[in-house]
Amino acid sequence: MQKIVPMTDAEFEHILSFFKTREVNKKEHILKAGNICDTLNFCEKGCFRNYYLNKEGEEIIVDFAWEDYWVGDLYSLINRVPTKYNLQALEDGILLGIALPDFQQLCKEIPKLQEGYLFRAQRNNNQAVDLLALEKYASAEERYEKMLERFPGITNRVASIHIASYLGITPESLSRLKRKFAGK
Repeated sequence: MQKIVPMTDAEFEHILSFFKTREVNKKEHILKAGNICDTLNFCEKGCFRNYYLNKEGEEIIVDFAWEDYWVGDLYSLINRVPTKYNLQALEDGILLGIALPDFQQLCKEIPKLQEGYLFRAQRNNNQAVDLLALEKYASAEERYEKMLERFPGITNRVASIHIASYLGITPESLSRLKRKFAGK
């Protein structure tokens, strides 16, 4: 947040005092479909996948998040409705969580916090729209290339089966793409 909206040390410490640190184990679910998201989480350490189950029970990964990302289901959090998504740690991690009323109060006290959060939310929204366009019009190779740009180092942190799900391709197709890109 400091990179986006500079704050004084006092403001930053005040903000941090509202967050609770949570250590998360690999494979632990932070949020499960059918539950209401009750915390806005900032990823300090770790890697997470956001997925849902389709009608056939297949896991469809819609996004990844790691250090410096907000994680959770904002729609569920704000509207107090059950989420459709599952959020699972792919490695041990640390989340900084805050309840929505506390976050809203902090934004009133320190408007720079809301400014920074909205900047990040807009960036994430733009990435989601770009991803939808890629899914409709881009080849698997183009989607893979964009994923590598968005998530540098992802192939070292995330299992191929999860990357394939995110790209909407088979693990075998992903292997071919990896070989092709390794040759470049």
